[in-house]
Amino acid sequence: MSQWITQLRKGIIEYAILLLLDAEENYALNLVRRLNEYPSLQVSESTVYPILARLKKESKLSLRVVSSSEGPPRRYLSLSGKGREQLKQMKLTLEGINRSIADIENSHKETK
Repeated sequence: MSQWITQLRKGIIEYAILLLLDAEENYALNLVRRLNEYPSLQVSESTVYPILARLKKESKLSLRVVSSSEGPPRRYLSLSGKGREQLKQMKLTLEGINRSIADIENSHKETK
């Protein structure tokens, strides 16, 4: 069961990251903090950074570097056009899955 949960969480966390970046540009550490505000989405940097690196490599994120008085420059991320398209497709897929699961649950209740 734990492997199923791990795989499900990986996809959901990527989806949540895209949702957060759709709302506003952000830097990686703050994305970790934002995700950790939700008990079911608690993550570490070692989970988020590889996802961000892959999305950046796939040209789904844009990067803007800003000087910081608190240390090294901050690398702000936002969705690119490809990232917005992926988010759109993920939303549609998740909506379809949720409808199908609800239909299955409802048909199961009716047969009992």
